[in-house]
Amino acid sequence: NRAVLKPTRRGLLLGAVATVACRRRKVAGFEGYAFVANSAGQAVAVVDLGAFATIRHIRLDAHPVHVLSHPSRPAVYAVTPASGAIHRIDTDTLQLDGSVRCGAASIEMAPGGESMWALTRNARRLVRVDAHSLKRSDDVPLPFAAESWCLSPDGRFAAVVSGISGEISAVDLEAHKPAFRLSARGSADMVLFRSDGRQLLVGNRVGRALTIVDAATG
Repeated sequence: NRAVLKPTRRGLLLGAVATVACRRRKVAGFEGYAFVANSAGQAVAVVDLGAFATIRHIRLDAHPVHVLSHPSRPAVYAVTPASGAIHRIDTDTLQLDGSVRCGAASIEMAPGGESMWALTRNARRLVRVDAHSLKRSDDVPLPFAAESWCLSPDGRFAAVVSGISGEISAVDLEAHKPAFRLSARGSADMVLFRSDGRQLLVGNRVGRALTIVDAATG
């Protein structure tokens, strides 16, 4: 994601009051901010959605390509692959609140929000980082360089695909090894777990094809 939305505390309160009271009131804008990865400006732009205006640019050490919102804390995380860093931004103060260099190229939040997983720049490892302390807590090798990846809904597995060679794998993040590995017909460019975690959906952009894989057995 190149942009995420984050409501302000006032916006959350007003939303709760409006829901309970069911009052009809014209609202000028959303009570919150959009955090946008401004790669050209080497910053995360903060857009006030109530005023419809950019109010701040938070400078980073390299060009951000991905922004991720924490599900419950006032924080967003930006990834700068050129420096391999994850940067945390406090959404209350709109200030940089810490960084960690772990070779990150992309990230996904683990269920519950206590940690996140980062795919490294060589695409051959997943690194676990604590969302609060920003310390590395785990490191899992992948069976091949990942073109695309995602976490299972329960956070135990990571699905990875290799792109043009068509390899597919589900990696057990607790056991540090692949649960299965197989090859698709054609390239495997994108992967997602179904919402219940029972199947993998693997996309082939060139062939415009979708492969469905049983997540338990492959």
